[in-house]
Parts: sequence; structure tokens; C-alpha cells
Amino acid sequence: MRLFTEETFDYFGKGERSYYTHARFQVTSVVKVYEYHVDRYVRRLFPRILPWVEWYFDNTVEKLIFTLETQK
Repeated sequence: MRLFTEETFDYFGKGERSYYTHARFQVTSVVKVYEYHVDRYVRRLFPRILPWVEWYFDNTVEKLIFTLETQK
């Protein structure tokens, strides 16, 4: 898989689409690490327009950090 989104791990535990594997996870947190200029000039100064910038511009998020909890 080359593309990750905030909903990527929903395939491993949420809903009827979780048939891919028997592993089950619950996402406890998702942290977005933004590109330097987006972080400095948009997120800090204009946080209300950040979702719009994410939607319409590419390469705004450099990393997604997931914290997962296993479900047994």
C-alpha cells in the first residue's frame, strides 16, 4: 500500500469491510506532521483554513503517526 489516510486502519476493525485479515486494531490517535512552511505559516497563523489547505493542495502532510490498540 502506498497511500495512507486517517481512515487507513479502519479496514482492520471497523465495519463489514474488515475481512482482509483477522487482525483487529482500534485507532487511539492520529497525529499529522505538516510540511515546514504549512506548519509555520498556515497551521500556526491561520488554523481555521488548514482543512481547506489540506484538501486543495498536495504535499501538505509529511507524516501520519498512528497509535493503535489491539482488540482481542
